[in-house]
Amino acid sequence: MTHPTSPGEIPQKAKPKPKKYLTPGMIISIVGILLVVFAAVAIPVAVLNTREAAAGTADGRTESPTITTENPTSAPTQFPTRSPETSSPTKSPTLSTPFPVLKATAIVAGDYHLCALTPPSNSVSCWGLGDSGQLGGNSSSNALYPVSIPGLESGVTSICAGGNHTCAVQNGAALCWGANQDGQLGIGTVGGSSMVPEVVSGLPAGQVQRITCGLLHTCAALTNGTAMCWGRNDVGQLGTGSVGTAVSTPQLVLGLVNVGLVEAGDYSSCAAVNNSQEAYCWGDNTYGQLGLGTDGTQEPVPKKITPGLTGGVRLLAGGFYSLCGVNGNGQVFCVGSNEDGQLGDGLTADRSSLVAVAGLETKNTTSVSRSKSSTRACAVSDTGEARCWGTFTGEACCLGNGESSAESWLPTVVSGTSNHKAIAVGKSMTCSLRGGNQDVWCWGSNRFGQLGNGSTAGPATIPQRVLQGVLE
Repeated sequence: MTHPTSPGEIPQKAKPKPKKYLTPGMIISIVGILLVVFAAVAIPVAVLNTREAAAGTADGRTESPTITTENPTSAPTQFPTRSPETSSPTKSPTLSTPFPVLKATAIVAGDYHLCALTPPSNSVSCWGLGDSGQLGGNSSSNALYPVSIPGLESGVTSICAGGNHTCAVQNGAALCWGANQDGQLGIGTVGGSSMVPEVVSGLPAGQVQRITCGLLHTCAALTNGTAMCWGRNDVGQLGTGSVGTAVSTPQLVLGLVNVGLVEAGDYSSCAAVNNSQEAYCWGDNTYGQLGLGTDGTQEPVPKKITPGLTGGVRLLAGGFYSLCGVNGNGQVFCVGSNEDGQLGDGLTADRSSLVAVAGLETKNTTSVSRSKSSTRACAVSDTGEARCWGTFTGEACCLGNGESSAESWLPTVVSGTSNHKAIAVGKSMTCSLRGGNQDVWCWGSNRFGQLGNGSTAGPATIPQRVLQGVLE
């Protein structure tokens, strides 16, 4: 109703407003607008979801990751979830796909780190614990994948790993990195560490043909037939004729000529001489590990193993208060401490003379390795079979037969694998080279990324492939 504008005016009803209806043309326009808005919102969302799904496939992430088991034809594309063994995992790089696997011509193991000599240029890659710079990548961080070492991208002919230090031979020169508390790097100082390779001082230029790392000392075989050692010397492990403080530069090992092979153990050292026909050892002999027929002594001068290895010395492997050697016929003999069955003779009595490892008498052994910090050993025969013995319990897991904890006084076959070429035993893990391509496989503890699969989940009771991480 309208309001009156003057007195006496009769109010009038307001005229109703005309009703408005949608014409067909207007309806078509509105529908068109709605379709445009829907397309602008829905299509980008769908594309985003597709890209995210593809990215998840490319970098190996799935909603339910599982531990990858052996796959002979392709590299694993899933990583295990974290386990109680994991403490503070190092963040791993983003990977491209497919995941390449690490191939190597040689592999060595320290306490909690590993290094490999990789083709085609004979470069060095390391992974695992890096707190002392033992990975050589100018960092003290752990590495969950193999990390190449700057300056050692080619020309390397020999590598070794001690407790927490690593060394290599490149163009006849020795270089070392990692822990140096006993002068084991050979750089003229005692103490501290180095996160990058440093040239060992005092060695004849271009004459180093092989290097070996003990727990806290290092030795080298030279092309002139002599051997030199440096580092810890509290029990005569340098072979200089004296027992005393650590030595930070290479010292000549007394009385050795025509050295073809040198091997450093935990606190002892050995060498094959005279065209590898005889073996001499020196250092700690508490448990008879020098193979001299006696025990409870320290021997600062090399002495001949008696009786020796029949048919010559093919290989030597120094370990935790023990030693193993392979004779010219491929038979394995061990000596020293045996409380955990680490000599592989089925007993636990210490031995001061070499004893044959049971079950390997008819095998032609091509590789043997002992841990320098735990009572474990492994060997590989020319048939590609790998066997391990000793204690594989707790942090020193695993034997490689599918059991998470095991102790074996006799060699036990590593299950689920074949065609092994070489083997390396660390304090808590074991790795081998397999197949014609010599892929690297590891098993055991993974607390610091020793399995090289991009995680710290574990342990692995059977061999797992080591992956070569590639940054995008």
